[in-house]
Amino acid sequence: MRQILISGFLFTCCVLPVVWAIQLTGWITPEKGQAYARSRYVVAAKGDKGDAAYESGNKARLELDNATAAAQYRKAALLGNKKAQFRLALLCAIDHEVCKDKAEAVQWMRASAEQDYTPAQRVFGHWYLLGYGVEKNPAKAKKWLISAAHKEDDIAMYLLGRMYATGEGVEKNYDEALKWFRLAKANGYPLPAEYLRINNLARIKPYKSQQSVKKVIKSREDVIKEVQSGLAALGYMGKKTKTAIKAFQQKVGIPVDGKISEELVLRIKEELKKQGKGR
Repeated sequence: MRQILISGFLFTCCVLPVVWAIQLTGWITPEKGQAYARSRYVVAAKGDKGDAAYESGNKARLELDNATAAAQYRKAALLGNKKAQFRLALLCAIDHEVCKDKAEAVQWMRASAEQDYTPAQRVFGHWYLLGYGVEKNPAKAKKWLISAAHKEDDIAMYLLGRMYATGEGVEKNYDEALKWFRLAKANGYPLPAEYLRINNLARIKPYKSQQSVKKVIKSREDVIKEVQSGLAALGYMGKKTKTAIKAFQQKVGIPVDGKISEELVLRIKEELKKQGKGR
C-alpha cells in the first residue's frame, strides 16, 4: 500500500506537471500527452500489476457487463497488465460503446504484443493482414505472426500458411505454406484435409481488406456451453455443471470452487488435447 501511495504521489507531482507544461507549449497534442502520462504511470506504479482489476474485468465479461469489464481492464492495462491490455483491445474491437475508436483498440493490442504476449502478437498480426484499425501491411503482419508461431500458436501458424499459399506480402511458396499448415495441424488447429495437399493450395484466396473481425470474446452463454461440452467429452456426464466443475478442478489440482474461470477453460482444453478429443 505504501508503495502504491508513493507511486501515486510521484505521478501527480512529477509526471502530470511535465505533461501539462509540454501541452501548453504546443510541443505535443493532448492525446499524445495522455499516452505519455499513461506510460509514465506504468513505470511509477510497477509494483501493482493490476491482477485484481483484470479478474474483475473477466467476471464482468462473463456477466455480459461490457462497460464494467472495460473499466476494470483499462485500470489493469494502465498498470501494464498485458492480459488486460489484450482483453481491452478485443473488447474495443467488438463493442464501440466502451472505447473511443479503433485507435484505442490498436493502442492496447500493440502494448500487449510488445510485452511478448502471444495471443496479442497473433491478433495484431492478423489486424495488419486485414487492415483493421491500421494500414494493411503484410510485412508487419508476418513479423507479429512469426513471433506468435515460434511460441507454438496454432492460429498464427495457420495464418502464415495462408500468406505463403496466396503470396500475400511474401513470395508465393507452396512448400512453405504446407510447412506452416502441417505445424498448425500438429499443434491442434482444425485444418481441413485439403489444406494439406499441395494441389489444392492455389484455390486459397487472400483476405479482403477490412474483413469483419470475428468476435473472439465469447458471451457467457457460449462459455458455459463450451465448458459443459468439454466436461462431457472428458467423462463428466450426468452431473450438474457446478458439480462437474468441482470434480474436474479437484482432479487437475486447481482451486475447487465450482466457478467458471479463464484457467478452468484453458485446463479443459489442455485435457481434451491430451486425450485427442479437441484443440
